[in-house]
Amino acid sequence: MSTTAAGYVMVEFLDSGGAPIPGYSGENGYRMFGDDTAIKTLFYLEDFSKAKSDLSPLEGKPARIRFTMKEAKLYSIQFTKDMI
Repeated sequence: MSTTAAGYVMVEFLDSGGAPIPGYSGENGYRMFGDDTAIKTLFYLEDFSKAKSDLSPLEGKPARIRFTMKEAKLYSIQFTKDMI
């Protein structure tokens, strides 16, 4: 991905009906910025003091991914074993 100085990319996971999955919603999402091919998506925990990138609670469940972007280009996405 690549963003301008004012831009960002945010990822949100939705259930099969289109509702945000608790803990993986835009509300918990981290706005990523920069120009890199290896940026991990982070989600804030309930108290917003720490972030997580663990997607294992979603493994094997149908999910949709929503990208919210401002002044950004998204080139590709990849799921790797260290994410789940």
